[in-house]
Amino acid sequence: MPPLLAVTFDLWETLIHDSPDLGGERSRLRVARLTEALRSVEAAIDEGRVQTAYDQSLHEYDTLWRDYRDLSTRRQLEILASLIGEQIAGALDEAGWEAVERAYVDPIHEQPPALSPDSIPVLDWLRERGYRIGLISNTGRTPGVAMRRVLARYGLLDRFDVTIFSNEEGLLKPRRELFDRASERLGVPNEAIVHVGDNPIADVWGAKEAGMRAVLLGSLPATVEPDARIARLAELPSVLEAWTVTSPSHDLPR
Repeated sequence: MPPLLAVTFDLWETLIHDSPDLGGERSRLRVARLTEALRSVEAAIDEGRVQTAYDQSLHEYDTLWRDYRDLSTRRQLEILASLIGEQIAGALDEAGWEAVERAYVDPIHEQPPALSPDSIPVLDWLRERGYRIGLISNTGRTPGVAMRRVLARYGLLDRFDVTIFSNEEGLLKPRRELFDRASERLGVPNEAIVHVGDNPIADVWGAKEAGMRAVLLGSLPATVEPDARIARLAELPSVLEAWTVTSPSHDLPR
């Protein structure tokens, strides 16, 4: 095996953890605030109508997500607005779109996911040993610009050399291009990277197809076997040490 020079991570359920209660409250806030923002266009609009469109929009997005393509926040909102009413999107000026986007995105900051207690110790362990560190995250309804604020709030953002979010790239894991872009931006060849995540398809299959090693967090069955499995993120340093990897160069540009 070639020596490892970098480690990339999934975000959701790897470095941060969500719950149905948090997700449900974010959705409730989005619908309430979208309704308020859209009343500048149509005063009679109500939450029931927005909720119906909000639920339907997920099926519209899924058409692209099944092909591992992603949408910008603006495009998601254009689809959502069209489901509420054909006249809505055309009636919004730029200030209106900005208000709608705030209504859609900001609830993540009021109901943020929880930081894994293992995240900072593991990232610091890697940095102390000279590894390059990247993040490759699918975003769903919450875009990368918002997630970087969440990461900064938890003290994680500055610990990454590269952060890649699917809505900014137009692609979803397990598309190989996302892993290749991480490799290019880290300045490290694919075969010298190990990717860590909880999803057997998005993280394990995607990384292995890109020629990287993969560590699966959790016990989900995998069609493509990872190079290692861990029950907790805190076990990652032991896995890397067990591979007796040559220490990475500290001369890599940061």
